[in-house]
Amino acid sequence: MPDRAAQCPALLYAVYSAAARHLGRWQSTGTRPVAFAGRHLPNLGDGMALDYQSLCISHLVSTDDAEIHNVDLLAASVILRLYEEFDGTTAALAGVDGKTHLRGTQVFLNAQGHAALRCGGLQLAAFWVGIRQEFHKAFLEQRVAELDLSCCDGSVYRQLNSTDDATWANRVVLHCVDVLRYCYGEEGQTRWQYEELCAYNQQWQARTPPTFDPLYCRPPNTAKGEVFPVLWYLDDSIGGDRMTDRREQEALFDILLKTEQIHGLTTTYAQNSLRAAWEWDTTVSPNI
Repeated sequence: MPDRAAQCPALLYAVYSAAARHLGRWQSTGTRPVAFAGRHLPNLGDGMALDYQSLCISHLVSTDDAEIHNVDLLAASVILRLYEEFDGTTAALAGVDGKTHLRGTQVFLNAQGHAALRCGGLQLAAFWVGIRQEFHKAFLEQRVAELDLSCCDGSVYRQLNSTDDATWANRVVLHCVDVLRYCYGEEGQTRWQYEELCAYNQQWQARTPPTFDPLYCRPPNTAKGEVFPVLWYLDDSIGGDRMTDRREQEALFDILLKTEQIHGLTTTYAQNSLRAAWEWDTTVSPNI
């Protein structure tokens, strides 16, 4: 990636934009400059991130139709969409419209799908990250994913035979896209489609390798004030708005706070949505 960025201004500025936003959010305290690798970066922040974003966009905009097949531009557009995720603008639950120029990522994904599956490398990696980003956005906005994934038909990603973990993970991503199409598509819903989706889900879970099982499990230690069981996965999923116990709500809210403080990923919209769903007093800070 660094070698490619050195030759592609759009990719370089996309990396700069995401890095500036992440480091600025991660370390900003208002009293000291951001530091990275022992160096102070006094001007780093949202303003600089926006400047780099604008420079990247100026290189992404092209009248040459052939540019939609450029691998570096696909990677740049995916990284710019990461900027959108840092900013939290995709949180439709908070009534925020996240539809921006970054939807242009879909143009690159649709144009490069077949080549990505054939060539692999950076193109394939960016392709799958882009699909996951679009699925996440579509899930929050309760709509179908606006992607042409016909390139995956008949591929290993639509099968259930033994393979590597990455392929298993990408298979379930496609399955999730199928579920969104069933839920929010315009073609209607049928019982056989529902049963087909359920059957695939069950087969996927039954055939995945042991690496998809929890690495470690234990119940919560209530004596220490723990609320959640400990399940070690690669990722976590919690339906926060369904929680009714105040201690559980506060424990989840604390996870969101620490995610923002430690990793620089904005959770403000999720926090506000949960406070509203739980009917917390928004004028009082939670006692966490």
